[in-house]
Amino acid sequence: MSDFATVNNPSKRFKHYLELKGATGKKVFYRPDRFNARETFRSGLPEITLDGQSFTLQNISFSGLAVDIKNTAAPLPALDERVPCVVKFHDNVLFESTARVTRQDETTLAVQFTERVCDVVSLKLQYEDVEIQKQLLETALTRLDLVSSGFKELCADMVFFLRRIEHMASSRQLLV
Repeated sequence: MSDFATVNNPSKRFKHYLELKGATGKKVFYRPDRFNARETFRSGLPEITLDGQSFTLQNISFSGLAVDIKNTAAPLPALDERVPCVVKFHDNVLFESTARVTRQDETTLAVQFTERVCDVVSLKLQYEDVEIQKQLLETALTRLDLVSSGFKELCADMVFFLRRIEHMASSRQLLV
């Protein structure tokens, strides 16, 4: 069948957007992609704090996250309660927002961010930066004894000199 015949045949033509049925039921609502915590954060899971209480992350999306509550003895926030939510890795805050408890079952507590959305890609980059900094610091500290004291002194003087020039330039005492 030619393209011309398809266009002229009412049963084969494209529908106007007003003729489309659309979704029904739960399909009407968009649910953002959820990223599995163990697959996304391979070096170690970030610490999730909800209302000051620590939890293990299960998954995260731009609109919320879910945590594991299997081994939690403390009282949990109630459904629809708003609580502060903090995502940390190695004592570095990666994300903070107020969150509303949307679902709770025997093993999982889910919250929806209410103040802002979470850019998961940016969060992952921050996570990787923190991990790299930690590894570099650990490596540098373990090999520091191999560096001579004269070279350490020279480096410290150079850092002091560069910081002084930066300060002078920022206060416009130095014309560049």
